[in-house]
Amino acid sequence: MSGRGRGQGRGRNDERQQRGGRGNYRGGGRGGSEGRGGYQSRGGGGRNRGGGRGDGGRGRGRGPDLSDLNKVLTNNIPVELGKNFSFYLYSVQCHDKDGKEVEQRHVRFNLFNIGVWDDLLVDMPREEKEDLKRVVFFQGSFFFAGRAIPGLERENLPVELSRGNDTEGNTMTVVGVQHFGPPQEVASSAPQGTARDELTVDTFRCQQCNRTFSAEYHMKQHCSQTGHSPVYTPVRLDGPGNVPEFMAYLNVALQRAMKERLNQWGDAFIDPNAQNATEAKDRQGNYLGVRIYEAFFASFDLTRSPQAHKANLVLTVDLRAKILRTVTLYDVLKDVPRNKQVAAKKTWIGQRVMYNREKKGYDLVDLDFEHSPRTLPIPGKDISHFEYFARKGITLQYPDASPMIVLNGRKNQRIFLPPELVSGTELEPRVREMLPQIASYGPEKRYGAIQKMKEFLKPGAQTTRRREGLLPALGIILKEGRDVVRARVLRVPEMIAAGVPIPKDKGEMWAPFVSKANFKVEPTRATVFNVVVVHNRRVTQRDANKVYVNIKNLVNSFKAPFRFGDNKPTFVEAGDGAQHSGAIERHFSGQMPPNLFVLDFLKPAGKTDPEYSVVKMVLARGGYLSQFVNFKTYAHDDPRDERKSTIILQGVARQVLQKAGVQLWWVKIPRSLKLPAIFVGADVFHSPFAYNPNTKKRERKKSCAAIVVQIIREYDRCDRVEIYSKTHQRDGGQEFNLGDVFKSTIQEALRTFKVNPASAIVWRDGIDDASLSTIALAEARGVREGLEGVVTGQAKSRASTSLAYIVAQKRIANKFFAVKPGYGDGDLGAPPGTLVEDMQRMEKTTFYINGRAPPYSTSKPVRYVVVQKDEGIAVPIPQLTWEQCFAYPNWTGPIKVPNVLMLSHKLAELAGGFRDSGNTINTRLATKLHYL
Repeated sequence: MSGRGRGQGRGRNDERQQRGGRGNYRGGGRGGSEGRGGYQSRGGGGRNRGGGRGDGGRGRGRGPDLSDLNKVLTNNIPVELGKNFSFYLYSVQCHDKDGKEVEQRHVRFNLFNIGVWDDLLVDMPREEKEDLKRVVFFQGSFFFAGRAIPGLERENLPVELSRGNDTEGNTMTVVGVQHFGPPQEVASSAPQGTARDELTVDTFRCQQCNRTFSAEYHMKQHCSQTGHSPVYTPVRLDGPGNVPEFMAYLNVALQRAMKERLNQWGDAFIDPNAQNATEAKDRQGNYLGVRIYEAFFASFDLTRSPQAHKANLVLTVDLRAKILRTVTLYDVLKDVPRNKQVAAKKTWIGQRVMYNREKKGYDLVDLDFEHSPRTLPIPGKDISHFEYFARKGITLQYPDASPMIVLNGRKNQRIFLPPELVSGTELEPRVREMLPQIASYGPEKRYGAIQKMKEFLKPGAQTTRRREGLLPALGIILKEGRDVVRARVLRVPEMIAAGVPIPKDKGEMWAPFVSKANFKVEPTRATVFNVVVVHNRRVTQRDANKVYVNIKNLVNSFKAPFRFGDNKPTFVEAGDGAQHSGAIERHFSGQMPPNLFVLDFLKPAGKTDPEYSVVKMVLARGGYLSQFVNFKTYAHDDPRDERKSTIILQGVARQVLQKAGVQLWWVKIPRSLKLPAIFVGADVFHSPFAYNPNTKKRERKKSCAAIVVQIIREYDRCDRVEIYSKTHQRDGGQEFNLGDVFKSTIQEALRTFKVNPASAIVWRDGIDDASLSTIALAEARGVREGLEGVVTGQAKSRASTSLAYIVAQKRIANKFFAVKPGYGDGDLGAPPGTLVEDMQRMEKTTFYINGRAPPYSTSKPVRYVVVQKDEGIAVPIPQLTWEQCFAYPNWTGPIKVPNVLMLSHKLAELAGGFRDSGNTINTRLATKLHYL
């Protein structure tokens, strides 16, 4: 497999554009077709060297052949624990004056600070107290410490910290302490009980302060001058810690260490001293109104090789892009006349905005046009907001500008900010479209971030306020080098398009071969659709008919079991917004003919139609298949390029047939898998939080779970789609406990298609590591119960169906870089299909598959965790998973996850956008791919 790639375009769910792309490893990119999907990457092309123009290579140049790749470099830094590594875990209880438990974390934190630092340790010298504060980490119901806290020894507990001095009568009590070493599962030099005159040889640390030293001589000199003592290997521990507590301690310490050097922004950090922010521009050099910051992400993790019993500790480092709008609310609202102020409030109230100084998001709850920073006083203080910010060292450029921005703070407290310090978080459509180009980082940039992060965290590299590195002070040492692991590139599967084999060297994009597919079904034997064409009023009926004829000819050219007839379609004219959905509801309120198919020719005022989800909901409720074509994205009624219009409409024609049930291409199934089989995909869509002006809280609507079951009966060819899909409404944010959902959906699918499967492969998205041994196994039992249900009149035995249940984890920070002679570390990203099995999790079999190479960025792998695999499943799960990435009907190229998992994502996303979260989708659509 070479570094050559193809770009992908962005479009609506149903319409596809063609747009060239540039890839991730050396070699040029060539434009692809199709559009945007939930997990799809954009691919192709090269960086640095390679064919084409300039240094980056946008042409058709071919990069190095990476098909024989046998190892990859990771973005993991090896970590070593000192022989004297240990940590303390203190348990606390917090009650109010009535003896009830206090649950608010900020109240607990305040009690902790007062009780420990202002009461228990009130007499401790200031510098010593500040040093101790660095290694104490409050977590709510407990707190970690890197060394023992005076006064909280086990024999003194319980210790009441606040003694009711809190104004509301709350108290906090430390009730227990445990002193742990590393977990048994972690490869380390466990404490053995060193004598007091013997110093550990891995690191020299001070017991009373957070100083570390490179040599024993310097350690002893420091102790002699200060009266301090070294950190000895502890003689007595309460035992090894468990993995969750150990990892929680390491990562909270890492967050503290990064905060001492960097500015936090969400879950990432930016360097306050580096000039690493760039003003984004479009291809014409025009500013886009956003500033891009390089942000570092890091977390500790445990990995092991397949043969090892112990796990190795690593620090995973990645580079992310943080985006800040340069247009502030001052720029937007400074000239709003009085008669437009109500409209401005309707526009902005409820939106999420950012306080630019702190990089924090808030809900905007009001615009105070009656005040400015100079005229609005601080509640309870005799100063204005202008004076308040001046005292904080912030000089306002527009102290007399209104409105003041009113934000919703903690416990619904109001925060007033000057408009020049606040920006909206919603990006313009054209900026969102360009994000892959302006906010992505290639392999070289990401690899360089690893070294930068190491400079921040290793001892002596940088100091802040006379402080040395926190991690070494805790016995956490970053080693030199990077983790290199074994890898291999998986082969492209065998694919058939209507009986015609697709060449394996076309495995990156096979649209030209699919367009030649011929199912050889006579027109008189095909099902004829009754077509309704809904067209925007800015698209004339004449132009709409012209485009319809083009689509009809493309659909019928496949000679498939479904076709568009020769009769003229029914035309429905629609307006914008509510006039669009209203026209749809009026037309389809009456009796409709059978075999109906709806073509909706959009031409919204903006990039997208805000009524899209409403229209799709109305059509789904009626059980009508539909296909949308966005004339705003590309004007098919007046095309500047007939060839481009044809390419887009070819994609439309393919989707029409696939929604009807035609399998345009087929990925061959390995014969080691017992048939018949079912492939199951599951995903849950969660709507984002939104501010509710009635309840004055951030709330989210119901979540939507989608289960997709595909029936597999043949190894070599199948021209008919056998899919059963169903959605299930969930409480907002509820991701887990789909056991009953799996059971009912699988039983309905098996009854519908009258099949008794010999094998079942489930790919589940959205389960984290902490839930693999509980939630995932419970859901796997639900799948098993569904397979054991009554099917075709006979009860199935427990052993009749072999099951594999695999969890897909996409939101991971891991990256892989190809290791190839003649190229430097980090020069090449690993190619699509790179399989890594040498980074196992603690308990479950794990593998990674690298996704498609996106332009301007670095390929992102997906982690797959095999939660359950019966002995009857003989097929190699990684190979089957990769091959099913070629089966997604909405894209003629490989995607990042298996077909059924992507289908479940698309269905959950579509139905989750409905007002009823998909509750009213007509059961007639259960066996159709209506959600493509």
